[in-house]
Amino acid sequence: MVTQELSQAITLIAGYAELIRQGMDTENIEKAAETVIAQAKHLSGFVKSVIKFTRIDADDELPFFEVDVSKTATEVLTGFASLAKEKSVDIINDIQPSVVIRARQESVAEIVSILTANSIRFNKPGGTVKLSLSGSPACLVVEDTGIGIAEDSMDRIFDRFYKTSAAGHDTGFGYGLGLTLAKKLALKFNWTIKASSTKDKGTKFEVLF
Repeated sequence: MVTQELSQAITLIAGYAELIRQGMDTENIEKAAETVIAQAKHLSGFVKSVIKFTRIDADDELPFFEVDVSKTATEVLTGFASLAKEKSVDIINDIQPSVVIRARQESVAEIVSILTANSIRFNKPGGTVKLSLSGSPACLVVEDTGIGIAEDSMDRIFDRFYKTSAAGHDTGFGYGLGLTLAKKLALKFNWTIKASSTKDKGTKFEVLF
């Protein structure tokens, strides 16, 4: 699957670059260049995801620290404000203050980012994403009013390179590594992550730290 992702992107980049080199009219050159840029960004994102995935097992010797999950989750939501606006999705912040756990800040940020990004991108215009955080024990809930996940995909959404059709809709988004990475991080820190979804009504992810 890694070979397929890389090969597809490289083939498209090389193909359109060759067409540009051979000479095209201005309108078609612009479209070709946009395709090259888009595929280059896709390729870069895919490589970064693979690197993040492989690094999880390589940092076992790093110490744990006290992580303010409330602050980290709030910063993540702030970072996704522009994407939410672009997708016409409202973000609801239901984060309790001063929820602290022993972990690594970058790992907490990664898992919150993955779930938030999915909830925005698989949403509907005018939809909402609600991020809730409570303590004792710390529990994160990311719930959206999006297009949902098809029932026959629920058992596979955490599988490596699996891309769900999201309740029958072809989104064309992602590399099939986001939720796998979230699951791997959860297992590494002995957290529990689970999902539930209803077609055309939305999806809910829960992480018990």
